[in-house]
Amino acid sequence: LETPLHSCAKMKRVWGGWACPVAAIVLVLSCAAGFREATALATGHPKTWSVDDVCEWAKEAGFRDVVQRLRKHEVRGGVLLSLDERDLENDLAMKSGIERKRFLLKVEELR
Repeated sequence: LETPLHSCAKMKRVWGGWACPVAAIVLVLSCAAGFREATALATGHPKTWSVDDVCEWAKEAGFRDVVQRLRKHEVRGGVLLSLDERDLENDLAMKSGIERKRFLLKVEELR
């Protein structure tokens, strides 16, 4: 049975004999932490996301330039799902209409 921990590239190096036992423990813990972060967004409904969850989603969706503004306005999941083009342009300073459409399409995928 392959779990996300087993598929972690760092773990493959450990199991291949490239690391000492202490490093193996550190790598297991770091892989587990990464898995927890990766699954946080997948397990909760977007409406319940925190500001950090929303910012992580924005980064993963390719909107790194808007992350600081999402954080500044404390955009949580419920607000993210209710954003419209005017909000993106005026409050989040997304100047490109194409970028706003791409963002809204990604938000629509969350619903």
